[in-house]
Amino acid sequence: MVANWDSQDSKKWLRNRLKELDIKSLEQLSEISGIDPGSISRYFSQERRPSIDVLEPLSRALSVSTDELLKVLGAKKEL
Repeated sequence: MVANWDSQDSKKWLRNRLKELDIKSLEQLSEISGIDPGSISRYFSQERRPSIDVLEPLSRALSVSTDELLKVLGAKKEL
């Protein structure tokens, strides 16, 4: 696991996770999660931090815990 996630790590993780889940695009992830694809892109580019109300639907859509998602997005540092 990456200790401190940068935007390249986050984007690579997202590409791999989408492939694992057979999600073909950010638009499809948007449909599943109910979150705008532009916002999803900015979260994984670490241009914007996700608000609390998007963490649950996004983590559910990606089948990961909110804790793991926060780490991947660079919003929570690992020790």
